[in-house]
Amino acid sequence: MNKSVPGKIAFLAVTLIALASIYLNLQLSDELKEERHPIILTHFDRYDLELFNDFADRFQQGKGGYVLLIPPVVDGGYWIHDVHSQGKEIRWTIDNTRDGMTDEVDRGKREYVCHAIERADGGMSYTFALSRCNGYNEGEKIPVISFNKDKL
Repeated sequence: MNKSVPGKIAFLAVTLIALASIYLNLQLSDELKEERHPIILTHFDRYDLELFNDFADRFQQGKGGYVLLIPPVVDGGYWIHDVHSQGKEIRWTIDNTRDGMTDEVDRGKREYVCHAIERADGGMSYTFALSRCNGYNEGEKIPVISFNKDKL
């Protein structure tokens, strides 16, 4: 019986280490998921609206995230919205260099660095606007993306 006691202790120790490792990995993956949470939105339907609302809510809670928005094309090329947040500011880059219908003067990349985002119900659409942006007036709101209600 003495010979099996060390074996049982070793088995118990290995089991406890494995359980602790699993628990720590789950905790770390949850933390990483909160920090990274990358999303690509292309349909601008109800599901995409929920995901973007989640991004905006996470920002309000001081949590980071990343979203790439590629709105559907009506005429011309894509306008790509690259949105990063670490929970304190949002860096929103709009790249319309792929849009052949955009005037040469307006074609390029625009970047906004802002400290607030809000959603407005405009009747026909939900519009997200940035505010408290570097280089803009204090109360100025910059509408950056809309979700048409008829597609929700």
